[in-house]
Amino acid sequence: MELKAVPLNKESHAKIRINQNGTVEHLRKMHMAPVNVFEFAEAAVEYPILFIKDKEEKFTPILMWGLTPEENLYIENDKWKGGFLPSILRFFPFVAHPTKEENQLALGIYEDAEIVNDTDGERVLDDNGEKSEWFSKIVESMHHVVAAEKTTIDAIKEIADIDLFIEQELKVVTPDNKESIIGGFHIIDSKKFFALSGDDLKTLNDKNLLGLIFSHFISLNNLKKVTSRLKKEEKK
Repeated sequence: MELKAVPLNKESHAKIRINQNGTVEHLRKMHMAPVNVFEFAEAAVEYPILFIKDKEEKFTPILMWGLTPEENLYIENDKWKGGFLPSILRFFPFVAHPTKEENQLALGIYEDAEIVNDTDGERVLDDNGEKSEWFSKIVESMHHVVAAEKTTIDAIKEIADIDLFIEQELKVVTPDNKESIIGGFHIIDSKKFFALSGDDLKTLNDKNLLGLIFSHFISLNNLKKVTSRLKKEEKK
C-alpha cells in the first residue's frame, strides 16, 4: 500500500498514538533519500551524495541507497542496516512544510502507517486537542530541519551558479558480472573545481561551502559500497 500524508487534524486525529517500534515501512522503497547540507559530513562516511536536477534546473542533494527505483539495499529482513539516517526521515509518520506565516509549519501525518493506532504508544494530541509534550518536541525539531532545507537550497544554488555540476553516468557491475549504466545524476566536477580562480574559492570558503564540496568528493568512494550490497542481496 502506498502511504499518503494528510493534514493533521484535531478532530479526526484526536486519539491517535504512535508506536515507536523502529519501523522501516517508509524506507523500504527509497532508492535515494533527501539530505541537508548540515548532514553532508556524517552522511559522506557511509553513502554516495549525488545531485538530481528538476525541470526548473534546480539541483537537490540525495543519498544513494539503491540502484533501481523502489530498491533500498540497506533494508535487510525488514530492518534498517544503514547507519546514519537523514533527520527528515526520523519524524515518520509526520511531515512538515513551511507556510507563508513566519515560524509556522503545516503538519501532516501518514495516518495509514503501521505505527499509527488508537491504543498503543505516544499520544500526538492531549485531551484538550493540543500537541502532547512528546509531539511538541518533535515539532520543535521539525522547525530546525525545515530551516536546514532552506539553507540547503541556497547553498546548492551558490554551487550551481558557478557552473560546477556535470551530469554523470554511473557504471555498475552486477553480481553476474554484467555492466549496467545508471543515468540522471549530477556530481560536482573536480576538474572545474580545482580550476576555479582564487576569488571564486574565497567566495566558496566565505560561505562555508568548501566543506560541503569536499564531503561530496569523499562520498563518491561509497559507490562501491552500494554495489557490494547488491551482490550481497543476490546471494540470499
